Amino acid sequence: MIDARAEVENSNIIMRAFDHLPLAVIVYDKSGRFYYMNDMFRELYDLGGADNQIESIADILNGGLLTGWEVDSASYLATVLDDLEKKGEHRHQIEVKGRIISIHDVMIDGQLIISTQKDMTAQIKLEREIAYLASHDMMTGLANRVSFEAQLSQSIRVSRQSDERFTVLMADLDRFKHINDTHGHGAGDQVLKEIACRFRASLGHSDFVARLGGDEFIFLCRGNEDRAEVLASRLASAGQQPIRYDGTILSVGVSVGYAVFPDHGENQEALLRAADHALYQAKAIGNGVFMRYQPPDKVA
Repeated sequence: MIDARAEVENSNIIMRAFDHLPLAVIVYDKSGRFYYMNDMFRELYDLGGADNQIESIADILNGGLLTGWEVDSASYLATVLDDLEKKGEHRHQIEVKGRIISIHDVMIDGQLIISTQKDMTAQIKLEREIAYLASHDMMTGLANRVSFEAQLSQSIRVSRQSDERFTVLMADLDRFKHINDTHGHGAGDQVLKEIACRFRASLGHSDFVARLGGDEFIFLCRGNEDRAEVLASRLASAGQQPIRYDGTILSVGVSVGYAVFPDHGENQEALLRAADHALYQAKAIGNGVFMRYQPPDKVA
């Protein structure tokens, strides 16, 4: 028979070890009654010191201590217990009062649950920031070339499976080089930011815009060609209103060319080439023009 005194001493050693872990730890049973929680757990959920008697999950819920959860606490805890019964463990990530917490629950002997939790906010926010930087243009906040290419590839895949059409539109700014050369790069940056805002406001809910670089922008318009023509007109109109910079009125135009999948290109390269050619055709006519792709032999 195991010596009861030795068993108690072993439990105390384990609990003291939990106190020194760089993790929040709580031990409870299936009824929700707590057997142990370390100081880090109390700090993580702002439960107060050890003199604040919290004996069960019900005490936490009834006390409104989880009101900062981004999930329904009662249904979440029910899901945890269901997973533990079926798989013996549960891993999840929750947001509580602006913090992101990683949780790993393990059931011991079918009765006790040991939950280890860690505040991952700084790490996950850094990962999200890195992902954002990799997929967005810092000047305008729009998506970048990498994001656009991923969206285009997906649109082609979906279109081939469903026979849905979509349009690629390319736009660049008329007189942008003159603004940069005459008023400096600060003026050019302001123009890019303002035009990006106007472009964003012109989009439908399913449209997509990215900045390719310099004064070049590219768009995806899903649906029939009539929608694309309306969008092209809006984009070309985005340059009609002048832009103020440091007391100066800057005049800039927008030229747009567009090509339809699969009519003007059955793969990514051909479609982009057609849209680029349509933009060239639009700029050859004049400022603020939008044009549908026309094969060279059909251009008057």
